[in-house]
Amino acid sequence: MNNPQCVATNMPAHERKGLAILALTKEAQVTRLSEQQGISRQFIYRQKHMAEQAIDQAFATNHTQVMFWYCQLAEPGRKLMLISVSPSDHSA
Repeated sequence: MNNPQCVATNMPAHERKGLAILALTKEAQVTRLSEQQGISRQFIYRQKHMAEQAIDQAFATNHTQVMFWYCQLAEPGRKLMLISVSPSDHSA
């Protein structure tokens, strides 16, 4: 088994994001993800917490003008993803 510290340190952002999503949606148990990826559960929980904070921050302000809404069902009847984009999201 690889050293969990080295694997986590070298993990690309898109993989960390994927782990956070899996942990948030409870698609896979954290223990199983940890074993499969060769990383610590603590690392996965940290990624999950960062994702939760980002989601909380995204919905913390009420946008008065919404450019569009995007809605997608991952699997019929299972998950709903709703994304709101406002003009302030694109400011430089």
